[in-house]
Formats: sequence, C-alpha cells, structure tokens
Amino acid sequence: MSAPLSHIVVFFLPLLLLLPPFILLRYILFHSWKRTAVYYFFALYLCALWVFFGLPDCLNGAFTPELSLIPFAEMFRDPLGAVFGFALFLPYGIMLPLCWKRFRDGWKALPAGFFLALFLSLAQLFSPKKISSVDTLILGALGTWVGYFISCVLILSNPRMDETAPADGTFPERILTFAAVVLVMIFLFPLARLAVAA
Repeated sequence: MSAPLSHIVVFFLPLLLLLPPFILLRYILFHSWKRTAVYYFFALYLCALWVFFGLPDCLNGAFTPELSLIPFAEMFRDPLGAVFGFALFLPYGIMLPLCWKRFRDGWKALPAGFFLALFLSLAQLFSPKKISSVDTLILGALGTWVGYFISCVLILSNPRMDETAPADGTFPERILTFAAVVLVMIFLFPLARLAVAA
C-alpha cells in the first residue's frame, strides 16, 4: 500500500476498531444508541490524544523515564507546542459538562482534566523519546478549565442544553469507555497498523 494511502487508513483505524466493543456495550450497558454514540465519540477523542502524545503500545514501549519537573520550562522552550497542548484539552473541558451533568460543577471538571493529563504524563514514561513534563498537568487542567467555561456559555445561551445530558451515566460506564480505549490502543491499533503497512 502506498505511504499516503496507508496514513489515511491508519487515521481511520481507531474509528473502526472501537465499533465492535461499543456495539456490544450498547446492548450490555448503555441501552441507547444516543448514549452509545456520545461515549463512542468521547472514546475517539481519547484515541486522538493517545496518538498525539505518542503513548506506548504492545510493539513500541520501554520504561525510559525522562522527566521535566520545572514548571513552565517546556512552555517557554516550545511556546507553540504549549498552545497546541492547551488546545488539545479544550474539547475535554467542553465535552464533560455537555455530556455529563455531574461535571457542570467546575470543581469536578478541573480534577478530571488534571487526572487525564496525569495519566498521559505517566504513560509517556513508557514511551521512547518522550519527555514527561509537569507542564502537561498545568496545560491539562487549564485547557479543561477554559473548555468548561466555554461549555457553560453554550449551556446558558441555549436553555435546551440545560436539560438532561445525553450520556449522564454512571462511573462504571466512563471507566469501561477508558478501558476500551486502552485495550484498543495498546493491542489492536498497533497490530492493525502493522498489517496495513505490510
């Protein structure tokens, strides 16, 4: 397969690989196509983060910790990268309150952004040639916080958005969504990508 075509196919792989588990979860857990769709697109966003942050998988991973513990050091060294990192977390802050009413409390949305950034930073410890920076935690919390305020404006400007969120589900539903993403991106995605490149 030609290189440009293989890159296009690889881009759509998570979309295809996540379909079977979410169709299964629709009948076992979500019981609604609307709620399943919300969790599915949320999972696709997490897959995009996985790729952008270069997290490890079953074919590429080694514990080679490189840490940057000085706050703002990486931001000043690479301002454009910092802006991009901040922008990556904006959708997370926007989606949380729009999809789950429990996250319309800013003090719940902010820790959610921090813990997602913490997960990404810890996972990068197992990624060759990746530096885990404390700036990721700052950008994650800040990006989520700003996204949260954007969603508040959207909700206030459209009273219909203030009704029950489409996927206002339980903690196990969110955990299973994260678990599906981790399993797909660690095991299925790298193997499928290898098969496409062959």
